[in-house]
Amino acid sequence: MTSTPLEWHLGQSFYYQGNHVKAFDHYKKAALQNPFHMQVLNDLGALYEEKGDHVSAMNCFDRVFAMNPDFPDARMNLVAVYFNTGETEKAFDILKNHPYKYSENGMLI
Repeated sequence: MTSTPLEWHLGQSFYYQGNHVKAFDHYKKAALQNPFHMQVLNDLGALYEEKGDHVSAMNCFDRVFAMNPDFPDARMNLVAVYFNTGETEKAFDILKNHPYKYSENGMLI
């Protein structure tokens, strides 16, 4: 299956409404429907991290990196995990080497 589950779209809607509890439930369902969808796993991992469940967050991000080691959104979320667990050097290393590079005027290059 390669499609984005409807549950993810519902999760996005709840997330942007500020209802992260309902968003989390829909992201979990979406991950069951398509366990290889990188954006679904990334977003689920981000909410695990928001809940303080660093192990589950890392599990989601590790699954993303197994498919794409350079997935930018998961890289940035990994910074949050490292920062929140006190591994600030690892967080800084990711930021230094992040695939998004900006010019001096802030434009993506």
